[in-house]
Amino acid sequence: MMSILPNQFFDILILLLVMFNPFLMSIYLIELIQSLSSKRFSYVIFRAFWISALIFIVFAFSGDYLFQSVLQIHFGSFMIFGGILFTLISLQQMISGPKSINLLRGPIEHIGGAATLPFMLGPGTISTSIYAGSVLSPIWTIIVILAASLLSALSLIILKVLFSKVATKKHDFMESYINIIGRMMALIMGSIAVNMIIKGIQLILNLTY
Repeated sequence: MMSILPNQFFDILILLLVMFNPFLMSIYLIELIQSLSSKRFSYVIFRAFWISALIFIVFAFSGDYLFQSVLQIHFGSFMIFGGILFTLISLQQMISGPKSINLLRGPIEHIGGAATLPFMLGPGTISTSIYAGSVLSPIWTIIVILAASLLSALSLIILKVLFSKVATKKHDFMESYINIIGRMMALIMGSIAVNMIIKGIQLILNLTY
């Protein structure tokens, strides 16, 4: 029988949702949203989130052991590199506009795998999964990861439906949405990226001294 809902459950759930960032991902996948039917889009998104969720669960249970004992790298280094990567992406998006982020996606025919990177399966979501595994029981860790993945997938599908209805009537509105939301999300992602770099440095300094 499962224990009472842990206090950290909703904190981790919200953090994972912020890391998944369906609004930014909708910009990242805008060509996919515009070109695929709702049924096909739903299949691709659920498959991508299912793959990501399985990987998150593996990281949640393996914890820092996978980095230090198997990969033989410090988890702080992973955080720093991920922070630098997201900082560069955020800067490019702020300067060149949201559509510049499509360069990260690759050919649309490979989108089934590309949809998991770099937002769904990235340093932020992996580190949050590891944190979840360290403070929650195994069953609650699995539940929070699956819940965040499901909610994010459903959010993207809802955005796809809304885009399909609005795009045919108000193309200018869609362009404004993409530009405004894309730059706002880039600002948030850049802030999270800098925080990841700081946390990574702190982890390494705590190990050194």
